[in-house]
Amino acid sequence: MIEILTGALVEAVATADRDREWAVNRPNRSVSSLRDAALPPRGWEAFADCVEQRESGGSPTAVNSSSGAAGLFQLMPAWRSGAPYIVRERLLQFGVGKQQAKAVRVYLTGLGRIEKWPALYQRVVFAEVIEDGLWHHWTLPGSRCQGLAR
Repeated sequence: MIEILTGALVEAVATADRDREWAVNRPNRSVSSLRDAALPPRGWEAFADCVEQRESGGSPTAVNSSSGAAGLFQLMPAWRSGAPYIVRERLLQFGVGKQQAKAVRVYLTGLGRIEKWPALYQRVVFAEVIEDGLWHHWTLPGSRCQGLAR
């Protein structure tokens, strides 16, 4: 069963039948966990905002026709297969149950291309990449964002 938590923050959260009680009776936990997982590490907020605006103008559906980079942060096509797993692992770290995290992974895999993903999940991937220290490919000499990297 798919439960949809409405609102600007959460576009779609998948949940298994046996976890229906969790989604219905504890929605604040799921919304809070998703919101927290999508936030960049403390001190990286300005960098994340700058990169998002520079790369896509804030459009989660943006696609670079020459490179195939897509989404808010212009992730390269090679990310498509691994990014749903990054989201799953980060959601688990932030307290989302195994069934819900797996269902989200399946949902994102089914959407395929990153520009089809809800912006929230694109931000989850970006936050994890920053946290893992793999942010250097978003810095460009002379870019305003360069000075915001921690």
